[in-house]
Amino acid sequence: MGGRLAEHEDGELLKRIGAGDTAAFRRLAERHTLRLLRSARAILRDETEAEDIVQEAMLRLWRRASELTVENQTAGIAAWLNQTTRNLAIDRYRRAKRVDLVDEFPEAAAAEESPHAQLENHERRQDVEMAIERLPERQRTAILLFHHQGLSVAEISSVLKTSQHATESLLARARRTLKDDLQSVWRTLNDTD
Repeated sequence: MGGRLAEHEDGELLKRIGAGDTAAFRRLAERHTLRLLRSARAILRDETEAEDIVQEAMLRLWRRASELTVENQTAGIAAWLNQTTRNLAIDRYRRAKRVDLVDEFPEAAAAEESPHAQLENHERRQDVEMAIERLPERQRTAILLFHHQGLSVAEISSVLKTSQHATESLLARARRTLKDDLQSVWRTLNDTD
């Protein structure tokens, strides 16, 4: 019964937030922030980044409260906040990883390489990044969370809301696709040498 009461209250709070009620917004934020922080932290592994993401999700709720028409406003608000937080965290993670992939090779080592070797390394990094970007979204997310974020299969399953078996399958398919994709790139490079 307590859950239904809280859900009903969320629906009422959303209506009040849509009318500009800041006290209602604070109450809704207090109710959901800790759960949203745990979700964002599981993806980003960084407290400050997670806080930024939750703040952005709550800001979006504030801005869109009057537009939100969730059929079941009770469970729908929590689901909307969860999905918004998850999407924002994954987007932030992807942007950060894209930068990390480019910065993976230290510049000091690059300075010792010949210009030709530097160009080849740059092209290889781009090939890997493009191959990852071509993966289906769920495979790409799983592979990035596992190999770059260091999350376990169980943690990825929680983030993606799938079973561990399904997550293992996603990772296996992603690796197979990357291997096939990158082998054709390497064959092309070797044929030109």
